[in-house]
Amino acid sequence: MTMKISFCIPVYNASTYLRECLDNIIKQCDENIEICIVDGGSTDNTPDIIREYQDKYPNLITSHFRTQRCGVDKDIFKALEMASGDYCWVFSGDDVIAKNAIAIVRDNLSKDIDFLMGAWDTCNVDMVSLYTRPAVDIAPRGTLDLHIDEQREKYLSQATLPHHIWSFCSSIIVRRTWFLSVPNPDRFFGTCYALSGQLFEHSKTQLRLKWIDDILLHQRGDNDSFLQNGVLRRIAIDLDGFETVIALTYGPRSSEKRHVQRILRNQIGLNWLMKAQQESWESSEMRAEYKRLVNLLYQGGERTDAIKKMYALHMPYPLHRFIYSIYQVLKKNKIVARAQPLGRLTPPSSNG
Repeated sequence: MTMKISFCIPVYNASTYLRECLDNIIKQCDENIEICIVDGGSTDNTPDIIREYQDKYPNLITSHFRTQRCGVDKDIFKALEMASGDYCWVFSGDDVIAKNAIAIVRDNLSKDIDFLMGAWDTCNVDMVSLYTRPAVDIAPRGTLDLHIDEQREKYLSQATLPHHIWSFCSSIIVRRTWFLSVPNPDRFFGTCYALSGQLFEHSKTQLRLKWIDDILLHQRGDNDSFLQNGVLRRIAIDLDGFETVIALTYGPRSSEKRHVQRILRNQIGLNWLMKAQQESWESSEMRAEYKRLVNLLYQGGERTDAIKKMYALHMPYPLHRFIYSIYQVLKKNKIVARAQPLGRLTPPSSNG
């Protein structure tokens, strides 16, 4: 029997790219596909676009419109509750599904798979491909039972980026009844990473993950909605969000906590952190927030992390830019190892 797949799409002010997102999904649709869209109180013409498509495809698209913002977590779970598919593919309204992706997903789903992840192309805002992100770095494809301690440790010990701990919603395809079976997902609401929280909670009892190296979507870069309030706030979303997720699942002294901290330190990097430092000089409150985030990021780290912490707190941003420019020249000429980055220039991957 053909698996029914529900696309669960939370949107907010997505009018610029939503048509492209929907058109490319619809091209691959059959009677066993549905699209569930939740508008989170958009102030542009996103609701008009949704109604237009729902009128055109009444048997394919269902929608829910909020009158005020409730946050991405609530919008995602509302879409999941609206769905009726065997599996739900959480999808961002600015991303584009890859050719034949639905057929590829169906070929890799079975009733014993709780969670499927695939690779994707990261693109610029105009959807020009920049590089491919594998779902998992352990192997091109495979299966792990993350509720088994040894397998979860293997997975997390080799994870290096936030999408490995399920920060990127468009890479998440879950068995619906299984995913929603954990009660009280609202305890994760407000973190911006309720999906990750629910998956971490499942990993304590039952989570069979399958990953494949097929490209399932094209991610639109340079369009991170979490960045609209600046780099400082963007970093706070990641650090505070995952801090809460882990505190509510495995606890602050767990191995899972240590791995999440390492992943976030790897992703955020000194250069990104120093951009936040520059912003923080706008007010004493922002400066205090910057210090709090630096301490949170480097808590429980290695000796090198303590050095990075001191650098982030005390190095003036103009001097950092000078040092970083020299570092870039040395790296370009292969005088310093490329495997030891001073910091990332791109924002963390996210739901947005």
